[in-house]
Amino acid sequence: MRRNLPSLNALIAFESAARLGSFTKAASELGVAQPAITRHVANLETWLDAKLFDRTGNVIRLTRLGHEAAQLATSVLDRLELGLSQIVSQRDNDLVIGASFGITHLCIMPRLAAMRAVTSTTVNFVTSDDYRSFENGSVDVSIRFGTGDFP
Repeated sequence: MRRNLPSLNALIAFESAARLGSFTKAASELGVAQPAITRHVANLETWLDAKLFDRTGNVIRLTRLGHEAAQLATSVLDRLELGLSQIVSQRDNDLVIGASFGITHLCIMPRLAAMRAVTSTTVNFVTSDDYRSFENGSVDVSIRFGTGDFP
């Protein structure tokens, strides 16, 4: 079932304009042209069939309904931002390197301390002298030594 919601871009543009008190400042914050903010807010007003801003020249002021909508939009976007940042912080940052025994022992392991000094990423190794053991997608990077005549 499709959600009955206005454009997310329109909600973001409206929330920014309401919070900053300016279409121009909202445009700058969002990296778009000021007419895009005006168009998004107008589309949201049409969707809601309600006036969200009183406009007098270059000055905008939230209407009563606009104030309620701004509080709701800010609350929802804050919650979405927090939830997504929590997901990003919990993602798997492990790096799995597949390499032959020789390359792992002679080239990678001596440099592991330097690698750990510049990143918090956990590095795991899958070692095998059979290049086909890395074809199943279980490694992020495969380091091989040879003539390059792999099928």
